Amino acid sequence: MTLKRQNDNDKIQYKLAPAERYILEWAIQRLGQPFCFIDFKDRYSHGTIRNAFSRLRKLGLIKFYFRSSCSFYVHASSKLNHARKPMTITHTEGEGDSRNIRIDLVSILDSLDWEDVCRVHNVVLSFSADGLYDFYLNNKRFPFNNVSKDIQLPKTEWFLGRTLKTILHHNGKVTAHLKCSKYPVEVSIEGLVSLASFLGGIRRHLVDSLIFSDSHFEANVPRVEDWLVVQWHYGRDGRYEFSGPTLNVTFKTWCNNLARIYLKNLDNRLRGRLEIVEKPKKTLPEVFEERINPQFVPHSVKPEKALRKIDGERLASA
Repeated sequence: MTLKRQNDNDKIQYKLAPAERYILEWAIQRLGQPFCFIDFKDRYSHGTIRNAFSRLRKLGLIKFYFRSSCSFYVHASSKLNHARKPMTITHTEGEGDSRNIRIDLVSILDSLDWEDVCRVHNVVLSFSADGLYDFYLNNKRFPFNNVSKDIQLPKTEWFLGRTLKTILHHNGKVTAHLKCSKYPVEVSIEGLVSLASFLGGIRRHLVDSLIFSDSHFEANVPRVEDWLVVQWHYGRDGRYEFSGPTLNVTFKTWCNNLARIYLKNLDNRLRGRLEIVEKPKKTLPEVFEERINPQFVPHSVKPEKALRKIDGERLASA
C-alpha cells in the first residue's frame, strides 16, 4: 500500500510545472514552516506563484494555514493545524459584553531569553562566471534540467551537517545555496572568516576544473569577497530549552521583510528562534560589516579594509 502511494505521488510530481515542483520541494524540506508568495517572489512572478499555490492545494499537496496580510500555506503532511484568525494587539468585541485583550509581544520575546550573538542560515549567494556554464554543459557529467536549462553540481558537505548546493544558470549566473538551519553561521569576524574559507575552497574547485580542461577562465570566477548575498535568514536563538505548545508566528516588519518567531528542534531540544528573511544584495564582507560594526561606514570605504579595521580594534581591546 505504501509503495503504491509513493508511485502515485511520483506520477503527480512528474506532471507538475517547474514552479509547482520547486514550491512543493521547498515545503517538504520545511514541514513546520508556513510560507507565502514572498518566499518565492525573487524566483517567480506573483501570478505564477498564485497559480502554483492554487493547483498544489487542489491536488492536496499543500494546505491553507492562515491569512494575515497575505495567505500562508504549509505542506499537506505538516502537523501544523489550521491556525485561528490572528488576534490583533487590542481586540474588543460587543458593547454588552465588551472585553479588551492585550498581547505584550515584547514580553513574549524577552521571556525566550535570546542569545547575544546573531547567526544566519539559508544563505543564498550569487555571482557571474563567463565560460563556466559552457564548460559543464559540454562536460555532461552533471544533471541538466531540460526546462530551466540549469546544471546542478553535487552538494558539498561542510562541517556540522552544513551543505552547499551550487547551480549554474544558462545566463552565466551561479547560485550557491548554503543550508545550515541546525548550525547557523555566527555573524562575527570569526564566522565570516570560516564561511569565506569554505567558499574559497568551492571557488578553487571551480577554477581547477577549468584549468584542467585547458581553459583559462580563473579571472572570470570572482573572488569570494565579491559574491553577492541575495538572501539569508538572520536572527537569534533562545538560550534555554523550551517546553510547551508549538509556537510559530509569521509577520511582516515595517521594512516589508518577512519575520518569524518559532520553536526549532536542535538536537532533540526545542529552542526559540527569531529570524528575519533579508535580501541584502550586497557583497559578503559588506553585509557582515553592517552587522558587526555598530558605526556607519561609508560605501566609499573598501569592505575588506573596514573588516580589517574592525578586527584590529577587537585585537587591540583584547
